[in-house]
Amino acid sequence: MKRIIFTLFFVISLLFLSSAYSQEISKDLSFAFDIGTSSVTGNNTYDFNYDEINSVLGEINSRSILEWDIDNYMLDLGMQAGYMNQYFFQFEYSTSVSEGTVSMRDRDWLKNDIINYFYVPLMSDTTSDVESNANIYDLRFMWRIPRLMNFDNLRVRLSVGYLKQKWDGYKAMNVVGFQRGLLTSDGSLVNFDLTSETPYVTYEVEHKIPYFGIGFDFDPNEKLNVSLGVDLSSMAQTKDKDDHAARGKITETDAEGSFISFKGEASWNFYKNMMLALTFESITIKTEGEQTQTWYKNEGLTPAGTVLTVKNNEISSDQTYVGLKFRCLF
Repeated sequence: MKRIIFTLFFVISLLFLSSAYSQEISKDLSFAFDIGTSSVTGNNTYDFNYDEINSVLGEINSRSILEWDIDNYMLDLGMQAGYMNQYFFQFEYSTSVSEGTVSMRDRDWLKNDIINYFYVPLMSDTTSDVESNANIYDLRFMWRIPRLMNFDNLRVRLSVGYLKQKWDGYKAMNVVGFQRGLLTSDGSLVNFDLTSETPYVTYEVEHKIPYFGIGFDFDPNEKLNVSLGVDLSSMAQTKDKDDHAARGKITETDAEGSFISFKGEASWNFYKNMMLALTFESITIKTEGEQTQTWYKNEGLTPAGTVLTVKNNEISSDQTYVGLKFRCLF
């Protein structure tokens, strides 16, 4: 908490001190600092499946989907340096200031003609209480085309950037749900509601994304500005790690895929070089890769030291941000 208060004090002081020297800076150069807060909701999900051949049952398809919810309040800091109102360098940093208390849903399926004669494919469905936090970095270079055809108040901007997200601190503490079939000792349906003081699953996921963007800036009048944009990438890289302490198993994945972001901002120049802005962003990340499962303690018939490679693993993330920020221009 002290770190957050110090950061707020330092940034606000910098904004107001810098405005006092704005007249001494060349007209070709511009600078801006942002501070704000936003709410983010959504989920990080991984979905893997693999086939194995059993000498008695034949081919068995196993599938698991784990959905880790996102629900955090973020502290957002940003800076921008511009040249001739056309070329811009931007850096934004966001960190969670509240550990979102959300849920993680874990489902497991087994598909096999003989097994499914006795049991439905869904063998387990559980929900756990989860805490999470995040750190997000976004670096962008932007070129704003000064004029679009005959519209003086409409401009196009092109950009390239690099986004890094780190969602960690996921800790599943309690669990409610059921298991049945091959996941229980006698095959019967077992319902449970367990409370734990230590996490039985921890999870972290990191996204690294170089991207290309295009956007539009529209000025209805001297005080208002509306910006819309989309960022795209086919080079998103994702790494995750799941430590399932209850089973003594770690799963890790390297994945690659796509990223798309739709964003908008409406800003109001309420006093001299000071602005307020409402922001919105919707992000979708979809990646696929190879997962490695490593047992560090015995689990049933699986001895410690066993390593299993799963090629069909999908990691996805859906995120929605709504925020308010204060901006100082000089």
